[in-house]
Amino acid sequence: MFKEGLFTYKALCPEVKYFTDMGSLARVPSLWVTNIPFTRQPRHLVLRTMQENLDDPVHPTIQKYGYQKYDNYDAIEAPSVKAIPSDYDGLVGVPLSFLRCWDPKQFEIVDTIIPTVTRLDNKGVPVELFQRLLIRKRHARTEKIES
Repeated sequence: MFKEGLFTYKALCPEVKYFTDMGSLARVPSLWVTNIPFTRQPRHLVLRTMQENLDDPVHPTIQKYGYQKYDNYDAIEAPSVKAIPSDYDGLVGVPLSFLRCWDPKQFEIVDTIIPTVTRLDNKGVPVELFQRLLIRKRHARTEKIES
């Protein structure tokens, strides 16, 4: 019934009522996004290079197709947070679950998109992707301070 995505309060209320009536609200995967300050300190993600991810059998989609570019946006697809390449400076589309481990000092969120990728699954059906966050790596400042 639910695709992973961001929902506003108004859009979510009918669904919450449905799940409450069904008695299964505890099983609805959710993530609360707020602009209220809180004390959780994000952890810096330790990522691997594109080549390391391409060679790793943990990422079968990347092994088979590589890092695919979206048809409708100038960005590459990272199917999971662990697949974000450390050596890529362009835009990367990541699942919304990225928000759980997002470090604003490491990445900036540029946009949200519903991407399209020209690729077929094992049965020859076009692959449908869920909504993605577009992120860009923030670079540490390495400027020399002149005295």
